[in-house]
Amino acid sequence: MSDALLATSAGLQRALWRSPVNDVALPRAGFTTTPVLALIGWLAFVNAMLFVFNIVPAFPLDGGRIARALIWWRTGDRNRATIASGRAGQAFALALGLLGLFEFATSGDMLALITMLLAFFLYQAANAAVIQGALGKRIQHITVADIMDREPVTIQAGSTVLDAQEQFFLRYRWPWFAVVDPAHHFLGVVRQQRVETEIAAGRPALDVIDVLEHDTLVRIGEDAPLETLLGSEAIGHLGAMVAVDSDGALRGVVTLAQVRQALRPAT
Repeated sequence: MSDALLATSAGLQRALWRSPVNDVALPRAGFTTTPVLALIGWLAFVNAMLFVFNIVPAFPLDGGRIARALIWWRTGDRNRATIASGRAGQAFALALGLLGLFEFATSGDMLALITMLLAFFLYQAANAAVIQGALGKRIQHITVADIMDREPVTIQAGSTVLDAQEQFFLRYRWPWFAVVDPAHHFLGVVRQQRVETEIAAGRPALDVIDVLEHDTLVRIGEDAPLETLLGSEAIGHLGAMVAVDSDGALRGVVTLAQVRQALRPAT
């Protein structure tokens, strides 16, 4: 947006007046202009400074994002690119903060405090990128199959809601279970609340397959990388996800606790 404002302001100023932008934004002694041209000049000058600041190759600035994309393209390693651009962002933020501190110490300019505050936020964002890249690098070769429970408790499609209540929900105290057919293909999940509702309504002999949730995001491929699992809303909402193979057969269940264990640094 700053680029567009810069081009528009400079273009208008050039069209209305032949003096350079800096003559209007930073007038010399004896230079006169109109209030409209002065405003246009200031807009062009401020946006030019924002443009220069924003193209610095340091994350999270746009220049840092471009640098990250270029490093990713050249190396093929997204995490390496994220760490590199984040480190550059940390260095830039530290330099900016020291500059603000120096200005405040020498002149007492209150704008220096704003500079230091900006440097602080930039450093926090860059540091988050470095942490994200380091985490991604550590788990990039871990898949769902590496951490899942390969022998989860499941409910057979022929069971009734009363069977599900007595043999599974009351016994294991889990809010939902995966339902599979005789060939162990994953059909969906059944929730305890729905089971209790059907029993209370006088339908204990109803098959669990009739109360399944089919359109759920709980399914994930067993070969999916751990990063994909982290980006799923279901793992946080349901507390676990069902891992299936290419044929849709259930191979395991991965829980939020197992994910946290995988993310924990090795000791």
